[in-house]
Amino acid sequence: MAEYVSKANREDKGMIFTFSKRNQQFVYSYSHGPLLDQIHRGQEITGKTVFEMYKDAPDLAHVIHEYYEMAWNGEYVEYEIHYRDKEHLTSLRPVAHQGTVAQVVGICTDITLQKEQERKLAQAMARSDFLSKVSHELRTPLNGILGFAQL
Repeated sequence: MAEYVSKANREDKGMIFTFSKRNQQFVYSYSHGPLLDQIHRGQEITGKTVFEMYKDAPDLAHVIHEYYEMAWNGEYVEYEIHYRDKEHLTSLRPVAHQGTVAQVVGICTDITLQKEQERKLAQAMARSDFLSKVSHELRTPLNGILGFAQL
C-alpha cells in the first residue's frame, strides 16, 4: 500500500486517507497529500473523527458520515461535495481482513476546475441553442416577406 500511496501523491494534487470505526465513530488513521492542506488548512486529521474535522459544516459532516457508513458496510462509494469554495470528488474503497472491513481507503481530488468548465460549456450550449432558435424565428417570417415581395 505504501508504494501505491507514494505513487498516487507524486502524480496527483489530491489526497489519500484511511479511516476505521471506533465506538460508532469514523476515525482517520492516515492522511497525506497537497489537498489536505487546502481542505483542512494544515490541521492534522489523524486520530480525529469526521465531526471534529467538519465542525464548521455539521450538515456536511453528517452526509460524509453516511458515505463512510456505506463504505464500512462493504460498498465502493464515490461522491462529490462542495466545501470551502472547492468541489471535491472522493472515492472510498473498503479493505477487508478475514471477511470483515478493517479500514477504508479514500482518495479525494479537487475537481473545481472541471466543474467550472462544465458550467461554462453548459452556458455556451444554452446561448447557442437560444441564438439558433431566435435566428430560426426571425428567418421564417422574413423568408415569407421576401417571397411575397418577389411576386
